[in-house]
Amino acid sequence: MFRGGTLDLHGSSVGSRWTRLGATAAAGSNYLVLDPPQPGWAVGSSILVTSSSYNVWQAEERTITAVQVRAGAS
Repeated sequence: MFRGGTLDLHGSSVGSRWTRLGATAAAGSNYLVLDPPQPGWAVGSSILVTSSSYNVWQAEERTITAVQVRAGAS
């Protein structure tokens, strides 16, 4: 922390804070396939979807509207 300050973060445990796509997200798509699945991510939570190009202007904030874990997924 800057100049010896402290930072306290509070909230629910959501498992992994980041993940990778399990399949390409087509333009205009309204769902993402994650690998591995993130069952701790809840409806109403905000996520940031970024590109693989590291371009800061290619990121979009979205709200989770549904969570579906496929059979056999961990």
